[in-house]
Amino acid sequence: MAGASLWNGCSSRNCVKGGTLLLSRRRESSEAETDIVIVNTTRRSPTDLIPPPSCLLIHSTACSSPAPTATRSSIAPATRRPNGSSGYDTSMFGSTDYPWPAQPLLMILVFAAAVIVFHVVLIYVVKLDKIGWKRADYFWLGATVLSLWGLASDLRHQVAAGDLPAQVARRDTAYQAILDQVGVMASPSLCAHFIRSGYSPRDLDEIEKQNDALCSFAGALVRSLPKSTPDSLPHSLVAGRPRLTAPSLLTWYYELNFAIQLFEAADQRYRETREASTRTDAEWLLILISPVLLALGLALRITKVTGEVILERAATLSADRGPVSVQEENAAPRPPSDEETADPVGDGETR
Repeated sequence: MAGASLWNGCSSRNCVKGGTLLLSRRRESSEAETDIVIVNTTRRSPTDLIPPPSCLLIHSTACSSPAPTATRSSIAPATRRPNGSSGYDTSMFGSTDYPWPAQPLLMILVFAAAVIVFHVVLIYVVKLDKIGWKRADYFWLGATVLSLWGLASDLRHQVAAGDLPAQVARRDTAYQAILDQVGVMASPSLCAHFIRSGYSPRDLDEIEKQNDALCSFAGALVRSLPKSTPDSLPHSLVAGRPRLTAPSLLTWYYELNFAIQLFEAADQRYRETREASTRTDAEWLLILISPVLLALGLALRITKVTGEVILERAATLSADRGPVSVQEENAAPRPPSDEETADPVGDGETR
């Protein structure tokens, strides 16, 4: 029994806690063995499927809570393999059905059928001339161009989808650089009390006042900025900045602005990649019919070659006969005209 063996001897009746996702029980009779699969459709947390520690002991009776009664709809007989071994019905997982243009063998059959149909219709029924076959170039070239469009769109999607995780990482790194810069601006090493000495500038009090304002601004940013990367940067990074005049303090603004510019560049690249990794409904349709268009275009091109070969062969046969000379034309017997038939002697009597 698969379900009970995992729990080291606990019976299926005693060790079911809130129902299990898949539990197998076997009933033996004198005639045959029947496997029953109990499927619990109630959604529960993963901890409900973990047995208590005492249940891991062999022959433990700690799991004494009765299992929920399985209804008729929750019991499905398991399938039997031809060799007699038991297996479970996996139809609940569904099947993956691909569209028929995505099946190579089927598209080869479509191409072969199109070649046959085009040969019969265009060569033997319509009987296109030389100009008609030239006009057919517009159709097969147009179908090929549309199929190339769909293939290029699919290639763009695959490349962008593969590059998207890297762009997300770059964007997160750029935002983390902003948080680090703000954290340094609010650190105790910067927000310290100034001590005047003989080398201090004259406007030390004004510099200390601006430094305290910068520390307050950075501390507010540390508390307000989200820890994870937001969709867009908060306006508080730019708005409400205290006015600074000391060159030593303006350096912090320069470094913060540089980090913001790096994030904006990474964010723009991320948005472009995310947009390129998605497809519109028109692109989905074009990708779906691209193999069909390519097959029809190639079939029409092959038919065009056959039709032009037939016309060229007919023209060659006509040229091999050669032109008729004047002597041969005069020597050849000529049927009498209507006047000669009416009065061959010229006596006015009709013969």
